[in-house]
Amino acid sequence: MKKILFVVNDFPNLTETFIVNKVVNLSKKSYSTYVLRHSSGRTLQSIDGEFSNILILDSLLVDFNFIKILSSIIRKPFKSLLFLANKIRSGKSIYSSLRLLLKVLPILRVSPDIVHFEFSGIAVSYIEILDDLKGVKIVVSCRNSAEQIKPILDSNRATSLAKVFNRADAVHCVSRYIEKICKGYGLDTHKSFINYPSADIRYLRYNKSIQYNNKQKDAVVISLIGRLHWVKGIEIALAALGNSTMISSIERVNIVGDGPEYDKIKFMVHDLALDDVVVFHGHLQKSHVRDILTETDILLLPSIMEGISNSAIEAMAMGKIVISSDTCGMPELISHGQNGFLFSKYNSHDLTLLIDKTVANYSKMEDVRRNAAKTIEKSFCLDNQIDKFEEVYNKIVD
Repeated sequence: MKKILFVVNDFPNLTETFIVNKVVNLSKKSYSTYVLRHSSGRTLQSIDGEFSNILILDSLLVDFNFIKILSSIIRKPFKSLLFLANKIRSGKSIYSSLRLLLKVLPILRVSPDIVHFEFSGIAVSYIEILDDLKGVKIVVSCRNSAEQIKPILDSNRATSLAKVFNRADAVHCVSRYIEKICKGYGLDTHKSFINYPSADIRYLRYNKSIQYNNKQKDAVVISLIGRLHWVKGIEIALAALGNSTMISSIERVNIVGDGPEYDKIKFMVHDLALDDVVVFHGHLQKSHVRDILTETDILLLPSIMEGISNSAIEAMAMGKIVISSDTCGMPELISHGQNGFLFSKYNSHDLTLLIDKTVANYSKMEDVRRNAAKTIEKSFCLDNQIDKFEEVYNKIVD
């Protein structure tokens, strides 16, 4: 049975359900599944023991516990001492070598066949030990900000990404757009594969019994779901709503999520006189997010950057109308006017026009809703994603 170790920021995380869904489903396949996490913040509630087949390990640099450290060394004494000696021989200080040992010990403990770094930024943080993982296949996921924002802010990130791509046996890109970005940092596309984000359509079914063709809907519910961060462009959506001529036909605007932009967004809502229509929900468990999506008619995605939005995929799976910016990989998901709508990134005026048109004609958009659900079922469902990962894992190991 192959051993796969997934290296993540946090697990199971409220804001990274796409990783949780993937790991849980792979744990039900013919794999021994492990997760190495670097924090344990806002966690998801386990449903029906879904994490029972997953061994979750904490980074020893975060969970500094002498007994755990000693236990890990005793499990792999020869490999631990050899690693430490090699690092000191290479010129590293004893302190630096010990820190690197703490970083590698959980990996040595598992002795995995595959280590999958779920974000390229995490792989970069392990760059000093990647070459020490002899016989271990390395997979790296490239999702968005680590490949687009970090190289602009940190001049060393481009060089680090090139080193990570060189060591990796396979590189997962969430869209063709992200693959193109990574190619600019030295990615050999013979190593890369596209595997889109996905929705578990068993729980996010399109309700075909809801028909709006021949009856008026008095007011629609609009939602924005995601971290309140500048890359999500929430202020663009608020500016668009503030100028909407159809605001009286909008029953409610849900804002789901929390983050560093909360104060700014809260002020904008008040300043644009949207207090009566906007409801802040903060962080929600995935079952509660599903409840929000169930009552939602239109999902707004005004992002400045977005690999491909998981929220958009889940909303479309349920037959909701998504209005998204044309940023990054979103045109790979949405065909304008067919299964959703796209507007020019940053352009709140274009978004206002689309909101007004969609709200005014919502009862006539059954085809768009139906096509959205079909798109996800055909190309963005969880089963397809899991099959693709299995195919890649088997290929690099065999």
